[in-house]
Amino acid sequence: MNVVTEQQGTPCAVLLRGGQAISPLDSLSQQRYGKNYNSLTTYQKKNFSNGPAKLAKALAITKQCFDNGLIIERAGRKNSVIKLMPALTISDELLMKGLDIIKNAVKAQ
Repeated sequence: MNVVTEQQGTPCAVLLRGGQAISPLDSLSQQRYGKNYNSLTTYQKKNFSNGPAKLAKALAITKQCFDNGLIIERAGRKNSVIKLMPALTISDELLMKGLDIIKNAVKAQ
């Protein structure tokens, strides 16, 4: 996990570099590869969620955010970063609402 900080009290960024898939494997596998976990090759199982884009795809974070009214962008090498681009004039309330959508998308997985 990478954490980027600003002055105290100012949220900035957290980048999840990967994760260990535990359950529900079939559901996560459908999101990532479009097939059940038992149908995956050894290579696919080994590389299931070992990078940010793979983790985000398996967890369907960007789709869940979009379904809840938040558009986030994947960027970087192989779409390995989920990035937010709020307006500089965004209110604290609206920013926190967007961050809550992301938090809930991660928790739901």
